[in-house]
Amino acid sequence: MTAPFISINCYTIREFCQNAKDFAESMQKLAKIGYTTVQISGVSSSITPQEIKTICDDKLLGICAAHIAMPALEDNFAFEVEKMHLWNCPVNALPVAPEK
Repeated sequence: MTAPFISINCYTIREFCQNAKDFAESMQKLAKIGYTTVQISGVSSSITPQEIKTICDDKLLGICAAHIAMPALEDNFAFEVEKMHLWNCPVNALPVAPEK
């Protein structure tokens, strides 16, 4: 059994995740108050997957989950899986159930 951890969904702070500088500052604040992992959602696509990983690694934050919508998975599955591997992220939570 894995040890429990405290995580936050970045969607709740999305207005502070719209560029790399603000995202890094937000991750620093989250780490400082005790968060150990984050769920990537609502983060601007202008921040590359590698930048997200580097920032989270620098702040000692793991990425425990992501929200990747079904259209993104259908359109570019290999890229989305590669991103999850890069982040060592084991879980994708579909933000909205597919209609099909």
